[in-house]
Amino acid sequence: MTDRIRADFERWATGREFPDLTQSMGRYNRAVVRWMWEAWQAQAEHEADMAASLERAHSRQTGLLKQCHEIDARRDAAVALAAALADEVDRLNAIISRLSVEGQDAVEM
Repeated sequence: MTDRIRADFERWATGREFPDLTQSMGRYNRAVVRWMWEAWQAQAEHEADMAASLERAHSRQTGLLKQCHEIDARRDAAVALAAALADEVDRLNAIISRLSVEGQDAVEM
């Protein structure tokens, strides 16, 4: 990654017509260019860290959103089941009432 960052820095510096981008033993000869390179490199690494952090946050948010959708689907299914059970209880209560009335009629006969 450092090679790509260095190439970007040198492309930028060349576009700004810096007078001296020479290096010896992996370091720029001019102090100001060295300082600029260090700042450029630190900023590029910070950007890479932020991009990785953003990716982690996005993955976490996507996972939480998926969980919310699953919970909503389960809640909807539970509400539908509760409504079906309430209907069934009403139907059974009606049957019990009818049988109770028929039982009283049989006893009275």
